[in-house]
Amino acid sequence: MWRRLSAAVLFALTSANLPAQRTAGSAEAEVERVARQYLDARLANDTAAIRRLLAEEFTGINSSGVLGDRASALRLPMNVTPMGQPIAGFDVDSVRVRVYGDVAVMTGIRRVRGADGSGGGGLRFTFVFIRRDDRWQLTASQATDLQPRGRPR
Repeated sequence: MWRRLSAAVLFALTSANLPAQRTAGSAEAEVERVARQYLDARLANDTAAIRRLLAEEFTGINSSGVLGDRASALRLPMNVTPMGQPIAGFDVDSVRVRVYGDVAVMTGIRRVRGADGSGGGGLRFTFVFIRRDDRWQLTASQATDLQPRGRPR
């Protein structure tokens, strides 16, 4: 019993940095899992996975305000920042998922870890997912740079 519990705790601590606070079978947990797959595919520059995870009508707005579609997302290197800096990982927190039938909205904060070990600035993000053919796909995303504390808005 303790061995299984210890293994489960260890797995939870070493898994992806998306909080897993929901039951495994819930729609919210499934959306979080698909979001992690999307971020992992970006890190690996895995266009086949991105093609599967993005809806045909995908629209994204990056933190610089640039509007893109699915085709542009598949053309661009996905494991770099809009400034061209290599990304080593994403840390995600403050996640909230709301499911409305076959649509889910996920919000949170995503921080980029640079390939040189530096920590990038934070982004507040919104992902919109749609469930089709019994699977979730990302249909829209938007990112906004977080302002450093004390800086006027």
